[in-house]
Amino acid sequence: KINKIKSSALLMDREQSLVIFGFQTVSVENDDRYALDLLGSILSGSSGRLFSVMRDKLSLAYALGCIQKLAKDTGYFALYAATQKEKVAQARKVLREEIVRIKKELAGDEELAMAKRELATSYDIAAQTNLFFSQNSAIDELNGLGYDNLYKYKKAIDKVTKEDVRRAAEKYFDLAAYAEVII
Repeated sequence: KINKIKSSALLMDREQSLVIFGFQTVSVENDDRYALDLLGSILSGSSGRLFSVMRDKLSLAYALGCIQKLAKDTGYFALYAATQKEKVAQARKVLREEIVRIKKELAGDEELAMAKRELATSYDIAAQTNLFFSQNSAIDELNGLGYDNLYKYKKAIDKVTKEDVRRAAEKYFDLAAYAEVII
């Protein structure tokens, strides 16, 4: 577990910069993973909070999003924004503000419904290949979840409430213990 804020910067002679905030989260076996998936969709979907604030309102980022990676023992959740180097400080500030906001404010009903639809659609598109089924079944079996775990995803996402999303944000987005990388 990250005990304090860890920050590093890699300086390059470029106009573009990348700001990343990373938080330690859960293993593949933890059901909070579904609330975190929805949290990522609420924040970074095409109509997500980060997109709305950082791209539409402030023109701060030309690319942004959230990534969740899960492993057997732990996982991580990262938020990122690609911006111009002179806008790094403002991008960092807005990322922090949106983290605080998602921890305090419940997602709206439509916001949650849209995030669920987005995840279900992404799942359906990915599930059109044999690679998706073979790879996910194998990994889930190796992780002890069972080869058929992938069939449970959409139902698990559908059960997540906006209170679950806020609770997950509060539990895992600790601004006193995260990793920050600026490139």
